[in-house]
Amino acid sequence: YEGDGNDEPLTRKTLAIVGGGATACELGQALARLMKQQQRQKRIVLIAPQLLPNEDDTLSKAAKEMLISEGIEHIAGRLEDILPDKRLLISKPGEENSTTMTIHAVDALMVCIGRS
Repeated sequence: YEGDGNDEPLTRKTLAIVGGGATACELGQALARLMKQQQRQKRIVLIAPQLLPNEDDTLSKAAKEMLISEGIEHIAGRLEDILPDKRLLISKPGEENSTTMTIHAVDALMVCIGRS
């Protein structure tokens, strides 16, 4: 995928956390609260197909709402590639088994994908 000039603009420092499990959610929340205490404007984004995928839907939805209330964004997709100039290529499921690829600029990347 080549950027087409419509890449997501970087408006403030962005930290992307890849993963949607408990560790990623807790880390995102802790960092968001720390940044708020220090009055720093940071954008924290969790990149995962689903948050808390091993839990029931009610808990997963509640966690997402709580994280959003803390100022954390969720991109429902998968990290496909790390591109030059601190950009991430993310695939998102589309309609009728299609996939949309998007590029997001970041300043830092943390990976919390657990173990299998």
